[in-house]
Amino acid sequence: MNKIKNFSRLNDYFFKNLMGRDERKGLALDFLNSIVELEDNKYFVDLKFLNTEKTPDKIDGKLSRLDIQAQTDDGTFWDIEVQVSREDYMPERSLFYLSRIYGNQLNSGEKYPVLKRTIGINLLNFNLDQLRTLSSWHNYCCFCVPNTNVVVTRHLEMHFLELPKIKISDIKRLKKAEQWGAYFSGKYTDKDMEVLAMNNPVIKQALDYEAYFNSNDELRKEYLAREEAILDERIRHGYSHQQGIVKGIEKNKIETATNALKEGLSPELIAKITNLNIEEVNRLRQQLNK
Repeated sequence: MNKIKNFSRLNDYFFKNLMGRDERKGLALDFLNSIVELEDNKYFVDLKFLNTEKTPDKIDGKLSRLDIQAQTDDGTFWDIEVQVSREDYMPERSLFYLSRIYGNQLNSGEKYPVLKRTIGINLLNFNLDQLRTLSSWHNYCCFCVPNTNVVVTRHLEMHFLELPKIKISDIKRLKKAEQWGAYFSGKYTDKDMEVLAMNNPVIKQALDYEAYFNSNDELRKEYLAREEAILDERIRHGYSHQQGIVKGIEKNKIETATNALKEGLSPELIAKITNLNIEEVNRLRQQLNK
């Protein structure tokens, strides 16, 4: 069976099947160890998945998250998510879900020392406006004192992997994190992926599963259904955004006209400047004169 046309490794249904299953947790461990480095050359050696549903539900007609929640052997909680559509409030979104995971750790009567570090990994198919001045594709944040290197706590930590920023000159000389970034970005050829697979057997496992996924009728069906749902969501978001821009322009016109009337400009001149019709400008003037 042929590979799905324009197959996306950032389809969250594929991603969760690839990274979020016990039989392939070695892939998830390799990925996490490449992104978050422990002190003294230590590694995460085991993990358990905390949310194992295979398909997402829709809530109030909206596309729900299909993330991976896990806990590694050191007690750290993880929330791993891919996001293909631009999300203006991605940092706030990530912090919200991390805070829920963090808060749910503490039962009634328990003390704060039982709380474990909670880390969010966000694989993004777009660049964050908040990080536009940074050229690196992998950035993370925690609670720090501004303008110092003093870390208050790492109990909440957010990692943002902006895949469009990845620039690779030699596919043979990549660090582990860059190898995973190159794989998920979809920017590189099948030949490049073969080179990665030769240098990293875990990437080869990912490619082997990807081939199996593409050959499985049921998995293909779920993948395509998810792609359709994501596309519908992007179209709705784009329409809403466009409508918001139109409303914003109209609001600015009215504010400009109102201020111009206060300065004593003629309605005819204001109508010409703002492209509002003369009747609308006169209505605004009547409201000001009440």
